[in-house]
Amino acid sequence: MRGRVRTDLLLPILSVAACAVILMVGLLGDLDGPPEQDAKTTPHIPPTLSKAEKPKHQVDMDALEQALAHSGGDPRQLLKLFEKSSSTLLETRWLELGPDDVVADIGAGTGALPLRLLAKDAPFHSYLAVDIDAPSLDLLAAMLDSLTLPRTETVIPVLATPTDCGLAPTSVDVFLVVDVTPLGCEPDDNTLPFLQSLRRAARPEARLHHFLARFPEGSEFPRRDCAAEDIQALYQRAGFSVTRFTRRPMEQQAGLTIEHTVLGLAED
Repeated sequence: MRGRVRTDLLLPILSVAACAVILMVGLLGDLDGPPEQDAKTTPHIPPTLSKAEKPKHQVDMDALEQALAHSGGDPRQLLKLFEKSSSTLLETRWLELGPDDVVADIGAGTGALPLRLLAKDAPFHSYLAVDIDAPSLDLLAAMLDSLTLPRTETVIPVLATPTDCGLAPTSVDVFLVVDVTPLGCEPDDNTLPFLQSLRRAARPEARLHHFLARFPEGSEFPRRDCAAEDIQALYQRAGFSVTRFTRRPMEQQAGLTIEHTVLGLAED
């Protein structure tokens, strides 16, 4: 059982509360029915997460409790909870993952993205779900224990602290930074030290995928007025180098654009 956040293998890490609000693009899709495995033990909301103490990443706790009790291990029941309040959902091919990759999802929240990647059987060796909010990570651990998906043991919740990611040096192949406002449009005093710690954790050929949603006027989601060039300059100060930048208009909503920046390591 994965009852609590794993901290024995990693130093305490920083994370940020992710503003995960982009429309679902392709990861949810139509799952081909419940996996043909025995259902796991009926899960429950972890004791560290009471209904009075919701995770920072908004989840309907009553709906969650009901889904956990009646899902029977079917991931579709849990994935439905995250259609509006989950981490950003992206097309798997954008992430460019390989079967040997160690992935660090910075600001993973309650784990909508890793759950969908598991449901899609996306290739990776291990997946570090990093967040500052312990109740959110406990909730992710409970959901991982509830699902009959294969490879749930490869997803490791990791608790963060404000200025140092704490990941082992040269240990990560792919970083995912998905709509995390302190690491994008709203940097603070902790942002640069944290990004520098990511640079130390990167393997020589590592790549970092930064995603930002630009919503149109009148959207229920906040408008982002920061410039892509300013975000890129922040990462360059931390020792990264921009290799590719793409604006992706989304057909699902007029005026919605996802900005995708891919960075590698700058030469010392």
